[in-house]
Amino acid sequence: LPANSIAYVKPGQSAKKQPTEELLANVNVVGPDSTAQSIVIDGDKPFYIPGDFTAEVLSFTKSGEGYQALRLPFESYAMGYISEEGTMVDGTDSKAAIAAGLPVVFNLNGKLDYTLPAYGGTVHAGTYTTTESGYILSPDCNPAEATPIQLTYAENISPFTYVWEDGSGIGEVEATKAKAESATTAIYNLAGQRVGKPSKGLYIMGGRKVMIK
Repeated sequence: LPANSIAYVKPGQSAKKQPTEELLANVNVVGPDSTAQSIVIDGDKPFYIPGDFTAEVLSFTKSGEGYQALRLPFESYAMGYISEEGTMVDGTDSKAAIAAGLPVVFNLNGKLDYTLPAYGGTVHAGTYTTTESGYILSPDCNPAEATPIQLTYAENISPFTYVWEDGSGIGEVEATKAKAESATTAIYNLAGQRVGKPSKGLYIMGGRKVMIK
């Protein structure tokens, strides 16, 4: 199967059409009992899950740097998760599973290679693809030390990265949003000096060169 594709075996088949053990042992195949032996998810690519199922072994990888809040479709264990109030909730207790869909915090350090313990976990239906814009965990924020959590406005957010559509009340969101918006509207000359009322010429706006006629 292509990366992040899932094959579902239709339940209620006749005896002659029952899937073989060899078929069910393949990666990303969900049997008629809504159980998969092995699921592999590439967190850098889009992923669509049409219906809930249980995986006996589940592997998830994603590239990136520093602390990131990920919206995983399965229960997990991590450093912790972020509450709706924007505070960090400890998740280091190995007995405390973190429910799917919560903003789970990982320190990627180049790549996250995560395998769910082999006793299984429920994978919840959902769509995970690139998001146009939203609030994400600030790149310079250490969730273990920052309370409330600091978010920043971002665009073209990769799959599985947790996105808060409304960042109000969490950390210094309004300040970071204003800073982001200012960066996209401010005008600079080629020497890097901010210009209030530009005349004709070449300037930098939002990180791009713009010719004002």
